[in-house]
Amino acid sequence: LSSKHCWADIYPSDIAARAKVDEYCHWHHSNLRSITKAYFRVFTIPHPLITPDVINLYKKQANTSLKIIENAYLKSSSSGFLLGTDYPTAADFMSYEE
Repeated sequence: LSSKHCWADIYPSDIAARAKVDEYCHWHHSNLRSITKAYFRVFTIPHPLITPDVINLYKKQANTSLKIIENAYLKSSSSGFLLGTDYPTAADFMSYEE
């Protein structure tokens, strides 16, 4: 949709900037879901295989992922946005919603 409607501020038209957004989106999908699993899923979708040990594993993964965001994405950004842009991109919106 961003390409179709020329929303370059959300999904940059510059190939290098777009690659950074794509990289974050792929990383987000594989790493930040543990936050949902650890803190919300257990209450919304109870399952006998989700034991306290499994929940603790998800919490550990969530904390590791949050440290990566702080140290790899936000630390190198003076703007406060994940990719160092002066405006939020699709990566910022994905991060916020999780």
